Amino acid sequence: MSAKHTPGPWGVVGITQMATGMGYYSVCTNEGEVEVCTLRNRPLGDARLIATAPELLEALEEVVKAWLHEAGQGDGIMEEHAPILAKARAAIAKAKGEA
Repeated sequence: MSAKHTPGPWGVVGITQMATGMGYYSVCTNEGEVEVCTLRNRPLGDARLIATAPELLEALEEVVKAWLHEAGQGDGIMEEHAPILAKARAAIAKAKGEA
């Protein structure tokens, strides 16, 4: 079963506590109309990574598609690249709730 997600792009709004480097953040659609998630007492990097998820998923899907297309034009996937392709496909499946 494929899980749908809120369409991107997403952005981060919030406050970083300078003393600890931790903060309180919301990941929202760029219009700010839909809150995707809230992070409390987390580093800003966590919020940024979550906010980038839709674009990362789309980019990884495009890379895998292009890689498979190129492999179909030549000798196929080189043996040493097969684990990388498997890892990329597993990440895509996990993101879509298919893992």
